[in-house]
Amino acid sequence: MRRRKLLVLWGFLALLAHVLPQLLPTPPAAADFPEASPEILAYTIDASLDPKSYRIDAKGTLRWKNTSPAEVREMRLHLYLNAFKNERSTFMRESQGSHRGHKFDPSAPGSIDLTSFKRAEGPELIEAGKLEFVHEDDGNTDDETVVRIPLAQAIPPGGEAVFELTWQSRMPRVFARTGQGGNGAFFMVAQWYPKPGVWEEDIVDGETSWRWNCHQFHGSSEFYADYGSYDVRLTVPARFEERLGATGLRVDMGDASTKHLGRRNEDGSVTYRHKAEHVHDFAWVCGEDFEVHEVKFDKSWLTDEHKKEQW
Repeated sequence: MRRRKLLVLWGFLALLAHVLPQLLPTPPAAADFPEASPEILAYTIDASLDPKSYRIDAKGTLRWKNTSPAEVREMRLHLYLNAFKNERSTFMRESQGSHRGHKFDPSAPGSIDLTSFKRAEGPELIEAGKLEFVHEDDGNTDDETVVRIPLAQAIPPGGEAVFELTWQSRMPRVFARTGQGGNGAFFMVAQWYPKPGVWEEDIVDGETSWRWNCHQFHGSSEFYADYGSYDVRLTVPARFEERLGATGLRVDMGDASTKHLGRRNEDGSVTYRHKAEHVHDFAWVCGEDFEVHEVKFDKSWLTDEHKKEQW
């Protein structure tokens, strides 16, 4: 008798599963996504790795477009690596210095030092050795993961600005998906450059305004950023030749002297160039024991311009 009841119940549930979707209202159609993301920002970067000091010296330009109807009077940038500068940052306080079972090593910290930020062919916008850090999330004055830079000239609606910047990034011992390991034998370089927040519309107390969404680096958070393009030259010691990978496509600089489009330099280093479009971040890796394995993909989804580039 009990078995018969179970069979009847199963039959009823099967019938319900077949009939119920037909009785419910039709769900809305999936959103139509654009073929390409808006071009908000574009970076050109030249970076050089010193594996002995775990430091990356970099310079470049940032082109940023104001797609809003409001003028922008200040820039706000993420300096994510400063979360690993000491044990007083908001990330360290919230995570108690631990990430997925691994502890932060305070003897091998990481940091990012923005040394120059100016409009192209314009005056310097930051005072040497002095930045205005913002910590509106929690009031932690020891946190240095967001910086505010007032602009002498506002960026008008629909306008854009080109900034020149220089910085130094120091990679911590591997922690929270970034850093160096094996005393500089390999590097996982993520969140390593000054990165603008997102200028977006917000509603506060019923009033609409435009403001920066640029939060501190928290112990439990993800990375929110605009999409853009990156043109990055990476210079590493000779022992990392053919042992480097990065976001985007590797492109020929016109003077390739290695197997995979790299250029050997007179000082023994090697330089690679990578380009990426419609991405919201750029990361790279290199290691003495890394190997490059090539896999070919169907290029039918690429634009004509991309198809001209070599994988």
